[in-house]
Amino acid sequence: MRGLSSSDELPCDSTTSVGIVGLDYCGSTLINNILSGLPNCIGIGESHWIVDKIKNEKQTGRCTECYQSDCPVFTDRLLKLLQEDSLVQEGKWWNTIAEHAGKNIVVSGDKRPHHYDRFGIPDKLLFIIKDPRSHIVSWARRKFLNPEDSLKEYNQGQAVFKLSDEQFEEALHFWIKNTRKHISWSIESGKDLAVISLESFINNDAEILQLLADWLGTKNDINALKYWETDLHYIGSNHSVKRLGKERYFFKKLKTDKRWESVLSEEQVKSITTNEKLIYQIARLKPFILGNQEIFDED
Repeated sequence: MRGLSSSDELPCDSTTSVGIVGLDYCGSTLINNILSGLPNCIGIGESHWIVDKIKNEKQTGRCTECYQSDCPVFTDRLLKLLQEDSLVQEGKWWNTIAEHAGKNIVVSGDKRPHHYDRFGIPDKLLFIIKDPRSHIVSWARRKFLNPEDSLKEYNQGQAVFKLSDEQFEEALHFWIKNTRKHISWSIESGKDLAVISLESFINNDAEILQLLADWLGTKNDINALKYWETDLHYIGSNHSVKRLGKERYFFKKLKTDKRWESVLSEEQVKSITTNEKLIYQIARLKPFILGNQEIFDED
């Protein structure tokens, strides 16, 4: 893949921008990378780190896969352009990235509404909902990590920790509060909204990938599911696919995250599956679900 010169850039009006919406650890990097394998589509990851890198020393503001090397998409020229305030003010953020990537469909994994309010709300919004039991544990593990602890065991599929009742209640409240905000913003945006369940996608990947391709307006390519074989170029995220070790829980596979089963107590699980506020938020997403996916099995 190469960056386009000024003489062969795509026309701006041919670009479709797609914004993935969801809480951190919802599976946005996975879906972003899979969609990058569809024809004429690129998943750009968390593009806000290009301008927000000063807020997180772990973020370079450069391509996660190319790291400090020259990137054929996020070239020095493009990164310099994206630093200009006028680009955002004129609503050209997504089109500029698409032009340099040589793609008509650009998928952002920026996730949070306030990022899209900054750079321009994309033409389409893809809301990813993850099993709250798994999602709450993913968030809480990082939130309540003790200095002497390490994520190594958890990342390898060994959930060797428990949540106190206070930690659990804080994580549950956070999920409900922020999921409500994300859903309300997505619906009120008036944009073309689609919802996928991360677990349903993993269990029915070929079927739902076809639905996503149709929704995006591009041809399907089943090989996109082997995202680790795709020429990926994206900003941010929790890890690099190229540098992901084989000992990791999700190494070169689509796998449902079941680590919550050894973390949550029976009482905590019941608190999630019977919580009326949580169930109500999930119900709000059902009119926008692609196909016949099960969003969350309360049983």
